[in-house]
Amino acid sequence: ILKDVEKALLHAEKGLNPVDEGNFLRISLAPVTEENRTEFIKIISQKAEETRIALRQVRDGVKEHIMKMEKEGEITEDARYSQVKKLDALIGEYNDEVKKMAKEKEEEVRTL
Repeated sequence: ILKDVEKALLHAEKGLNPVDEGNFLRISLAPVTEENRTEFIKIISQKAEETRIALRQVRDGVKEHIMKMEKEGEITEDARYSQVKKLDALIGEYNDEVKKMAKEKEEEVRTL
């Protein structure tokens, strides 16, 4: 299994240089350069955006469900309005948290 892991690490092109030491792999990491930092920051931004998109998709799905419940008479218009407002506030909080985490991680990468 070590050979498979070693081969996968070599083909990943992530700057990892595994050396088979018998029972374990020794992985030498390339020094962090400005180019690496820029690439890491780009990845952080992409992941944060993917998370925000996923949150919007969840929000849209829940909104659809709330609207459907109102149409079917399970909740009132006031309840729908209240639930949508709470949902938007909750998604806003999560988006703020994602933004904060991405910013903190970018700062951490800049100081490596």
